[in-house]
Amino acid sequence: MSRARESKVKILDHRLDVAPGRRDFPAYPDSNRFLSNLPGTTLLFPVVDLSHQYVNALMYLLTQPDGARPTLVDDRNF
Repeated sequence: MSRARESKVKILDHRLDVAPGRRDFPAYPDSNRFLSNLPGTTLLFPVVDLSHQYVNALMYLLTQPDGARPTLVDDRNF
């Protein structure tokens, strides 16, 4: 529990304002529409580093056989 307490980062001291009638997709998925961002509820926002998985996925794609390997295009340098 102490490790979890140490890793928390408080972002705001107040609840985000949501305009009336705007509690629909994409702001709120259907399963969370009635339970999130309401008095008495808590919003947990996990932050994770996915760079290792992203690099692994790129390496997997680039090792595919000829004809099945994607072409990567650098849209800034062509």
